[in-house]
Amino acid sequence: MNAVPNMPAQNAELINRRAAAVLLGLCFVAGHAGGLGLVPLAAIAGLIGILTSDFSQARVQAAQIFKTQWVLALILFLGWALLSSLWSPYEPRGISNALKLILGVVFFEAGRRALVRASGAARVFPLNGPQTLMIYMPMIAAIILLIDIASGFGLSFAVDPPRPSEDIEKRRADAIMNTSNGLVFLILMSIPSVILLLWTRFRGPIICVLLLAIIGLAAVIGGLNVVIGAMILSILCMLLAAFYPKATIRTLTTFAMMLIGFAPIVSAMAMTTSSELRAAMPFSWEHRMVTWSYVGERIRDHPIVGHGFDASRTFDATYSARGYDMAVVSLHPHNAGLQIWLETGFVGAVLAATLIYLLGQQALKFSEGGRARSMAAAGIIAPIILISSVSYGVWQHWWWACLFLCAGVLHLVPRTKSPSWA
Repeated sequence: MNAVPNMPAQNAELINRRAAAVLLGLCFVAGHAGGLGLVPLAAIAGLIGILTSDFSQARVQAAQIFKTQWVLALILFLGWALLSSLWSPYEPRGISNALKLILGVVFFEAGRRALVRASGAARVFPLNGPQTLMIYMPMIAAIILLIDIASGFGLSFAVDPPRPSEDIEKRRADAIMNTSNGLVFLILMSIPSVILLLWTRFRGPIICVLLLAIIGLAAVIGGLNVVIGAMILSILCMLLAAFYPKATIRTLTTFAMMLIGFAPIVSAMAMTTSSELRAAMPFSWEHRMVTWSYVGERIRDHPIVGHGFDASRTFDATYSARGYDMAVVSLHPHNAGLQIWLETGFVGAVLAATLIYLLGQQALKFSEGGRARSMAAAGIIAPIILISSVSYGVWQHWWWACLFLCAGVLHLVPRTKSPSWA
C-alpha cells in the first residue's frame, strides 16, 4: 500500500513531482533570505518524499539504504560527532546541535531522494516541470539579488522594513550576510541550469553567459570574492570534465580528501605568515590566518578525539588588529578540515575522508550518464570544496540542506548516454 490508503502509485508520484517543483521555486526565495529557510523546505521535501513513498516496499528500500556504503560512512561520521558531544565544553540549550543535525540529515536525505524521484527519467526533450523551473528560476533569482545588492538592500528593507528601535547597521550586516548566502546557494543551484540551457536551448550559451555575468556582477558589488572564485573554479572544472570526466572527478575527490586529512598543514602554513604579510592581506584573510594558527595549536591538545562537537564556540581568545578587538575564533574556524580535526580529532578526519571518497565514487557513477552529467557533477563539487575550505562551519544546518538539495537537483540533468551499470 502507499503512504495514503488506496492512493495509486501514479498519483503519489504526481504529488511528489508537483510538490518538488513548488519547493524548488520556494528554495530560490529562501536562498535570497539568507538560506535559513532552506532547512525547513528541505525537511518538508523529505516529509513529502516519505508520505508519497510506497510503504509496501519500505522494508526493501530501508535495507538498500543501509547497504549503501556512503550512507553507512555518513552515519559513522555523524555518530562520532554526536558521541564527541560528551566531552565537549559547549553546553547547548535543550536538544544538542549534533542531534538536531542528525535528525535534519534524515529528512534532507529523504528530500534528496524525493527530488531524484521527481526528476523521473530526466531527458532533453520534452522537459519535465522541475527541469523547466531550473532553467528559469536561477535567472530570476540572480536579477533580484543584483537589484537588492546594487540598491543597498532596498528590496530586503522594503519587504522587512527596519523598526525605529532597531540598529540600522546591524540590520545592514544581516542583509549582507543573507544576500551573501543567497549568492553562494545560487551559484551552486545554477550549475544544473547552465547544463540544461546548453543542452536544450538554441541560445543557451548566450543565456548562460548572461546568467553568470549577473551573478558575478552581484558578487563584485557585494565584495564577495569567494563567490567569484567559486564561479571561475566551477567553469574551469566543467570544461575539464567535458573532456576528462573521470580524471576531473577523481582529482577533485582526492583534493577534497587531502584538505580534510592534511588540514593541520594549513595551520602550519598560517603560522609561518609574517605580521607584514598579514597586514597586506584583506582584513578577512588576516583574520583567517590568526584563526587557523590558533586552531592548529588547539588541535595538538587533543589530536585523536578532538575537543568535542561545537567546542569552537567556547574559545574566547581575542586579538587586536587594525584598531579592532576581534575574537580569534568566530563561532568556527572557517575551514572544514580544521574544524573536523579540532572538534572530532584524527578519528573524525578519517571518517570524513572516507565519506568523501565514497561520495566521489557515487559522482563517478553519476558521470557515466554522459558529458552533461559529468560537467554538472564537477561544476558543483569544485565550488563546494572551495567554499567549505574558507567559509562556512561544518555543522551549519542550512549548508547541509543546501548540499542535499544540490545533490537532488543534479538528477534533473539528463543522461546523454546509458551508463554501464544501468
